[in-house]
Amino acid sequence: NLPIPVMADQKMWEKTVEANDLSDWHPTYTIDFLATFDPSAEEWALEHCGTLQAYAEHVVKSMNTVMHNSDLDGQFRLVGTFVTTQNAPTVPQGLTMAMNDEALRAAERWGLPI
Repeated sequence: NLPIPVMADQKMWEKTVEANDLSDWHPTYTIDFLATFDPSAEEWALEHCGTLQAYAEHVVKSMNTVMHNSDLDGQFRLVGTFVTTQNAPTVPQGLTMAMNDEALRAAERWGLPI
């Protein structure tokens, strides 16, 4: 299975989300991001974060914090979530699965460049 950042408990999750306040940040460039998960990552997200959407939003907020703290003039925007049909035993296999026809069709539905 793909490695997933571990959050020890719900309180840690809430503190992490609250710490990433970027409301006054207005970067010039936006990168659309389709968060892709395998079924085991979806299960983890549901168990630890309540919904896949909440976890995906947290990931994007964390990536944007890195962009902000690095003085980069760009941000990520979550445009959707996608779950593959199979678990990915390794990161390279997960990346391959994320680029299969099914994921490409999902990206096209959201109008994302491929």
